[in-house]
Amino acid sequence: MNQRSLQVLSGDGTTMTEAEYEQSQPEEVSEIAEDETSELTLQERQDMLKKSRWNVFLYLGIAVILFGFALFPFSNTIDLEDRQGGTWNSSYIWGMPLVGEDFTDVPVIVTIEIISMPANAESVEIWLTEANDCEDPSGELSQKQGDAKFGNSTHNNQYWISEDIAPGKTIEVEFDIDPGMYCFQIYFESGADLVGYDVSVTISTYPNQIFGGGIGVICLGFSLFAFIGAQKQGKLVRSMTEPTEGSSVEQQVLDQTYSSKVIAGPSGPPAPGPTGPPTPGPTGPPAPGPTGPPAPGPTGPPEAGPTGPPQSTEPVVEQPMAEENLEGEYEDQGDGWFFRKLPDGTYDQTVYSFHEGKYYPYDETEG
Repeated sequence: MNQRSLQVLSGDGTTMTEAEYEQSQPEEVSEIAEDETSELTLQERQDMLKKSRWNVFLYLGIAVILFGFALFPFSNTIDLEDRQGGTWNSSYIWGMPLVGEDFTDVPVIVTIEIISMPANAESVEIWLTEANDCEDPSGELSQKQGDAKFGNSTHNNQYWISEDIAPGKTIEVEFDIDPGMYCFQIYFESGADLVGYDVSVTISTYPNQIFGGGIGVICLGFSLFAFIGAQKQGKLVRSMTEPTEGSSVEQQVLDQTYSSKVIAGPSGPPAPGPTGPPTPGPTGPPAPGPTGPPAPGPTGPPEAGPTGPPQSTEPVVEQPMAEENLEGEYEDQGDGWFFRKLPDGTYDQTVYSFHEGKYYPYDETEG
């Protein structure tokens, strides 16, 4: 197929390849495409404008739904009655499978609402460690938590502590983690007092921020492109339905009449074509031309004409002025201007005004 050639009739009879033939035709193809675009009717452009506007609202609505889905949290609540009773085994937290600290991490917000606690409570600690559950028969989980507490925390083994605690206070802490299963544990340091706590802990995860937010941004881009397209189509429709600014009164009236005819559409089917074959041409050769030289011309000068003005034998009859109200129906175009519709359905291109019961043609020289 790549070696196929097209035979082109040219002066030297050479052969062009398919690629060379296509390169020799770009201007003609672009002109045909422009002609097809310019030949769109008003109704087709109005339909395109309506579709563009629907696309704007469609993609904008999808973007709003996705953003709402991205900001919707998955929450769990723990009620503490002793200092070390705050443990939560998370199910799998999904997200982008990129290891390490980056923008695709899943946000985890921990809200601690302290209602009451012992007077000797000193601090509150939180561990967030990647593990299948919080059961620790081998001691591996305790080892990871100890490493995080003493300065060896990692992205998947995080530790937080605060000594600013008091009854009636609400504390909010945010972590960023990779997808996976985690063990959450909260612990209050208060010496020998194990009970006397009334604390509510809410853990909220946002695993849909990347998926919902990313697709929502793409839909916003589609909505923007659809809005630009709707603006272009609206400009074209206005140019076809509204008169051009700065044009004369006659041109504005003609534009309004043309727009009304375009909107109304054709009044009937097209006229039928010919019903028979064309008439036959001549059946014989043409008649022979002259067989001799042309006749000789005059041999002398022409006779002299009359020396005075011609005498009129009939009296000059003064022609009456043409009646202003010509035959036809006058259609009001607004602002005191009228078009005359002839009996055969066509329009006179002259603009008329109505004065003292009669229609008069508009004369630009008279103002």
